[in-house]
Amino acid sequence: MARRSRAPQYRIMRFFRSTRLVQGGVVTRLGYRVMRTNVTMEEAKAWCASPEASHRTCTTPYKRRYTARVGEWFDGWQEI
Repeated sequence: MARRSRAPQYRIMRFFRSTRLVQGGVVTRLGYRVMRTNVTMEEAKAWCASPEASHRTCTTPYKRRYTARVGEWFDGWQEI
């Protein structure tokens, strides 16, 4: 029996950058949080193309408060 090939699936991730001053310089830490899993490439592209998918372009009051609380962030995707 032939195996059917599966379309690639993706996960949408929110990436964060946290910068803090320490003695001797600046430390930058990168982190992420998984927002959605098992989405298609088209769904991932649509999510990440939204202005609400980045701290620089978001306009809703919720996302502005979120940015003030967590700092710089953006949404991206990764094949799983």
